[in-house]
Amino acid sequence: MLLQKSVITIISDNGSDWGTDCMANIYNLGRFREEQKLDAFIWINYAQGYSRFNPIERMFSRLTDLLQGVIIDLDSSFKETSHQLNMALIDLCKY
Repeated sequence: MLLQKSVITIISDNGSDWGTDCMANIYNLGRFREEQKLDAFIWINYAQGYSRFNPIERMFSRLTDLLQGVIIDLDSSFKETSHQLNMALIDLCKY
């Protein structure tokens, strides 16, 4: 904050869809960095087999418990899907 730099950190589980050796992921995340004009982009992967240390695994376990039975009502009065998704995210933040 003191240097006024924009930084994002992504923590992934290094599964097949988030492998660091996948050129599609490298390309898309690099493109994301450029489009968002980020000064730094940090991509952290946990080794397979160490999910007990992975905060993602811990968070989703609790999140899954909280969201069981939750129905997100997409309001059709919004003309754009992005507005519907924004409202859905607001609802999800309650949990």
